[in-house]
Amino acid sequence: MGTRAELRTRLRRELKDEDLAAQRWSDAELDRHLDRALSDLSVAMPREQQTDFTMPGGTREVDLSGLSGLLVVEAVEYPAGMFPPAYAGWTRRANRLTLLVDSPPAAGEQVRVYWPGRHTLTDTGSTLSPDQEELLVLGAAGYAARALANYAINRLNLTRSAQTDYLKWAEATLARFRAGLEKRGRTGRVRPVRLYIPAFGETDV
Repeated sequence: MGTRAELRTRLRRELKDEDLAAQRWSDAELDRHLDRALSDLSVAMPREQQTDFTMPGGTREVDLSGLSGLLVVEAVEYPAGMFPPAYAGWTRRANRLTLLVDSPPAAGEQVRVYWPGRHTLTDTGSTLSPDQEELLVLGAAGYAARALANYAINRLNLTRSAQTDYLKWAEATLARFRAGLEKRGRTGRVRPVRLYIPAFGETDV
């Protein structure tokens, strides 16, 4: 979808900061606020993904280091492709997942890992839907306005009333952002119960 530059432009429009001669935020500052909002959005509305691993044989371990933006593992299907699906127990330590099965998969067998991941925003595009982009800009605007209001305390670049107005607008905007995440995110909709719970839970990545 939209590129970083396109979303930055939309963010400036939201902040009424389109005058090139008097911009309050630099591109780097707005990028930082976009990234912060993107992190929040990724936790509430992650990318639902699945990856098939071809096992080498003789091991129960699956290397997850290639899963960019991995948040958690939700389920592991082994053997992959059966109907109904067959789910296996697992443990995970950082990027190493261990299948809790009697015998290690044979060479060439498939293990399917279901995992929610972080969204990306780059100079060439993003993994966000149009609705998610709107939320991202909203959240980034709130963070940008709050940062400016906090910076303006005891400085002369904004009047006291302007600083207060920025802070009020920022908090109201962030409240709308969080409400949008809650409504549209994983906690705001019905989801199926995890089909197979790992034996010892997850550890921090």
